[in-house]
Amino acid sequence: MREAARRVIEAMRLVRHLNKEITTHNIAGVLGIKVQTVGAQLQKMVKEGLIRRHGMVLQFDGNNRAKNMLWRINTLYVRKLEKQDDEQREQGKAVNEAGKAAARATGAVFALQGAKGPGELLDEPVRDAEQLVQGLPQGRVKKALARVLHDNQAEAGR
Repeated sequence: MREAARRVIEAMRLVRHLNKEITTHNIAGVLGIKVQTVGAQLQKMVKEGLIRRHGMVLQFDGNNRAKNMLWRINTLYVRKLEKQDDEQREQGKAVNEAGKAAARATGAVFALQGAKGPGELLDEPVRDAEQLVQGLPQGRVKKALARVLHDNQAEAGR
């Protein structure tokens, strides 16, 4: 589920908790953004099946009258997606913990700054070259090998 959809659903739940009608105007008021922006997000959520249209309501705001769409949450589907998101987060944490444990067990002495980040390798020696090569993009492997070659040539020239 998208983060924007998650925020809108939380706002819808808050509007319901405040005993107001779940309209585009009330949701926008809770989120503090324009009604048009919320309307566009709600239309995307309808296409994704997260919410459903529930009718129209005439709202009086001072001297103005406006028709606003009533919405309702597709609760079963949203709960299913939230449960899947929670399971994925738990799996991600477990994989991360397992990766840290494996790194400690194999004696990996380098640190990566993200899978695709432009980070540098530490200057410490690498004990498991196969793990280093498999864990890095090809560009970073070439840079690391060129750096080792340069360091070796510098030491041989001394």
